[in-house]
Amino acid sequence: MNTIKHLFFFSVMFFLFTVTVLCDGFSSPLGPGAKEKDSYLGILLGFGQNIQNGEAVVNCKDCVFRDGLGFGYTFGFTYQKQFARVDDDPFLSNFFYGAMLHLSNRNISPSYREIGTQDFSEYDISFPITFRQINEITIMTAGLMPYISYYPIKYLFVRFGVDGSIVFNANTKHTMELLDRRKTLPNGEVVDIYIPAGINANRKTYSTVRQDSPMDDLNRFQMSIVPMLGGNIYFSDKFLCSPSFSYHIPLQYIVSSSDLSISAWRLNVEFRYNLATSNRIYQSKEKPKVIRKR
Repeated sequence: MNTIKHLFFFSVMFFLFTVTVLCDGFSSPLGPGAKEKDSYLGILLGFGQNIQNGEAVVNCKDCVFRDGLGFGYTFGFTYQKQFARVDDDPFLSNFFYGAMLHLSNRNISPSYREIGTQDFSEYDISFPITFRQINEITIMTAGLMPYISYYPIKYLFVRFGVDGSIVFNANTKHTMELLDRRKTLPNGEVVDIYIPAGINANRKTYSTVRQDSPMDDLNRFQMSIVPMLGGNIYFSDKFLCSPSFSYHIPLQYIVSSSDLSISAWRLNVEFRYNLATSNRIYQSKEKPKVIRKR
C-alpha cells in the first residue's frame, strides 16, 4: 500500500512540475511585446458506463461472470499548451500537448441466472430452484494521462491520450439470490422456500453473501489508450467550456488469474482557463469624427 501512495504522490508532483515548467511564456517588463502560446488549466468531470471484457471469477468453482456493466465517473485536472504560435507556424499552432491527473472508478456488476436441484428430505423429493448469482466488482484508480489535441477548427478538437493508472481499491462481492420463493409440490401442497438466517433458523432470508473480499492476483498498474472527440464553447477570450466524448481501451488485464478487463465511455464537461495573456487588443482606437454639412 505504501508503494501505491508513493506512486500517486509522484504522479501529482510530476503533474504540478509539468504545469510549472510549461507555463514559461508569460510576458514581462523585459519582453511585453511577445505573443504567447495558449496554455489552458482546467477541471474535468465525466459520467458514463463501464463495460466488462473477459470473465470474472470468484471463490465459487463453477461461477463465471460475463458481460457486466456499471456506472462510471471520472474527475480530473487538465493542463495543455500550444505547440507553436500562429505567427511562427500556422499548422503546428493547431496542436496542443498536455496531461490530465484524475480519479476514476471501474465498477461493474455482472450477474446470471442458474437452475439448481434442491433436495427436501422432509418431503423425500427434489425439484429445481432458480437462483441469481451476482458479482459486484468495485475498483477505484488514480492516474496520469499525457495527451495530444488537434484543433481542425476553433470549435472542434480531437484528443488522443495514453493513460497510466494505479488501482488503490479493488473488491469483489459474490451474492447468491433466491428467485423461486414458493413451490407447489406434486401432492398439491404449497411450500415457502427461503435461506435460514444463521443461528436463527426461523428467520427467512432470500439472499446470502458467499464472498466479500479484496481481489486476488491484482495488476495494480493499468495502461489504456483514450481517444476523445469534443467541442469548445467560448464564454470569453480566456474562459471556455469543452463538452466531449471519450472511450477508454484497456491494454492489460485487471487480475493475472483471468482475462478480465474493463472498457469505459464517458460524456465529459471540461472548464478551461487560458493562462496566456489575451490575444485580443481591447484598447479602442479613436474613430474619426464625421461632420455632416447641412
